[in-house]
Amino acid sequence: MASLDNLKVSEGEDGSLLKEEIQRLVDTAGWQLQNGDEIQKTYHCRTWTKISDFFTGVATKCKEVNHHPRVILDYNSITFFWKTHSPPGLSQKDVRMADFCDAWAKVVKTVPAESAPTCSDA
Repeated sequence: MASLDNLKVSEGEDGSLLKEEIQRLVDTAGWQLQNGDEIQKTYHCRTWTKISDFFTGVATKCKEVNHHPRVILDYNSITFFWKTHSPPGLSQKDVRMADFCDAWAKVVKTVPAESAPTCSDA
């Protein structure tokens, strides 16, 4: 079980509930807590088109809920970083979007890192 001792909770959030939700994401869904105020996860796909589809689906949801991540795109992976900027810390918005990313990953059919292509596969 990952330690959440340094968890930074956004003002107005239920800290104990948020801690439980972040713990669930870390323990069962592969999310990582960074600096106590951000969660991140990398997903892999077999094609750039799938990476693009993944990004587009999440971007559409972001626009709908007005909550946006930092994102790193690569030819075979996409990494999402969720944190709340105002008020600073982690919030239920971050948990909901992490859950959305995990659900969307099933739709676009992400793969384990070892199944994603590498530059030498080209």
